[in-house]
Amino acid sequence: MTDATTRLQKHFETLNAGEIYWREKYRWLLDSGYRLRPRYHPDWVPSWKTNPRLNDVACEDSIINHRIAICDAVKVDDNSPVILKRVSQGSNTEELEIVRYLAEEPRKSDPRNHSVPIFDILQPPDHPSEQILVMALCRRWDSPEFETTGEAADCIRQLLEGVRYLHENRIAHRYCLSSPILCRMLTFCQ
Repeated sequence: MTDATTRLQKHFETLNAGEIYWREKYRWLLDSGYRLRPRYHPDWVPSWKTNPRLNDVACEDSIINHRIAICDAVKVDDNSPVILKRVSQGSNTEELEIVRYLAEEPRKSDPRNHSVPIFDILQPPDHPSEQILVMALCRRWDSPEFETTGEAADCIRQLLEGVRYLHENRIAHRYCLSSPILCRMLTFCQ
């Protein structure tokens, strides 16, 4: 094994600060009904260490999460994929208020509400100034690309309907560029 290979393997098996945060929450999140990837299990041993035939780069547990505040998970009861978003109450008070407001009935079930569905809001016992939003897994709005004009028109209709709905509820989006516009994964899984 070369020095470069050893360094690369060491890189893949080392959790960054954000990943350590999620590893520390693993058991609590599991008790709360959400399972993180094996990489964040407190007793994780890299799969390529237990099976030398595996190529570390090709292993799922070699994928490093560089987004400190966001982590993927699955709901234990139905195995559906979700996103966990770590939110500080001090710096994101307005975001939390808006998320809660849109997640309550009757707004939650209004078909014009195209905000990312929030399934749960968790309070980490060891971080009282933070909350974890459990959200639907989404992808970029333009992936995959539209195949028909009708798909593009429906996307634009939903976007305008969603912005109008926010405005009717006295919410200004203030960042309506392409990067925060998402599409629910459910659409592609059916």
